[in-house]
Amino acid sequence: MKKIIAISIIGFLICTAFNWQRGLTIDYRDAYTGTYFCKSKVSTADIIHGGSPAVDYDTLSVKVTKDVIDSVLQIKTWRNVYKMKLKSGTMYAYPEGGHRGGSFYAADSIRLVISVGHSSAHSFVGKKK
Repeated sequence: MKKIIAISIIGFLICTAFNWQRGLTIDYRDAYTGTYFCKSKVSTADIIHGGSPAVDYDTLSVKVTKDVIDSVLQIKTWRNVYKMKLKSGTMYAYPEGGHRGGSFYAADSIRLVISVGHSSAHSFVGKKK
């Protein structure tokens, strides 16, 4: 009887240990992934004529997914995919740095800025669907 109780306790501890470790493998980026419905603002400078920048407003969906590289998210807008390094809710362009970045604020909101060269900048602000 004592052997059965001892084997049962050891079996329970082993099963509990494996389940406990499985619970630790949750990826923190999961909280940020999803589709965000965003208002976009596109500013394009008129370099040739020296005029004031043209500003266009629109709405679109921005899709955030995990990259295979740890701490990196993929941000898909229109046909473009940008990689961003995630540090404490703030995004930095990956791997080269550059003029892209953004942040997650609140539990379900995103702010993103992408500069394309020196003549165009896109900014997105939105909430998770």
